This record gives sequence, structure tokens and C-alpha cells, in this order.
Amino acid sequence: MNLSIQPELDFTASASVEAYLSEKRSGRISKRAQMVLDILQGAPFPLTATEVWRIAQHNDPDMRRDSIAPRFAQLAAAHLIHKAGRAPCSETGKKITCWSMGPEEEEDEEEQDPIET
Repeated sequence: MNLSIQPELDFTASASVEAYLSEKRSGRISKRAQMVLDILQGAPFPLTATEVWRIAQHNDPDMRRDSIAPRFAQLAAAHLIHKAGRAPCSETGKKITCWSMGPEEEEDEEEQDPIET
């Protein structure tokens, strides 16, 4: 009997930490990705990519936005960060994605708004 089938993961905060540690140990987290994680981890609320970039520029004034922009999709695919709503961009005023640490939290069916018919 082959018991090598992996159970479906329930992505909780502990799974996110384990995913992060696994990625870090493997060397797959780049310096820029680590910087994004550090900034989001220290934030008391979700941040837009522009806000993360502006914070990063305090340490490296020459940092270009396009040097960290791709890291958000990579980190989200690894379940280390997730989309946490939308907020107006401080530069354009258009609503853009906010990011937060950890995997995306699933809403309970009971907590969702009922659809009126």
C-alpha cells in the first residue's frame, strides 16, 4: 500500500510559517522577496505594493518599483502573503490591491452575507 499521498493542506497561520521556513531553508526566497515579507510583517495593517516600495526606499533610495513588484505574485503563490482588499493608491487615486502576511483566510459559509432573492 502506497501512503505517499499528501493530505490536502489547511492553510492556517502555522502552515504559512512552515511554508515560509521551507522556502527560506531552500534558498528560494530572494533578497527582495524577503524585504517585502519583512515590511508586511512589521505593518499593523495591509499595505499596497506602492506603500511597500516607499517603505523600502527608506533603506535604498535608488530602489525601483519594478524590482519588487513581481515579488507579490511569487509570495502569494507560495501562500506567504495574500490579497487583503483594495484601497486608493496614494499616487493615482485608483483602487489597488492591499497585501497582508499569511495565506488567504477562507470565510465561513455562515459569516457570508445572504443573497436576497
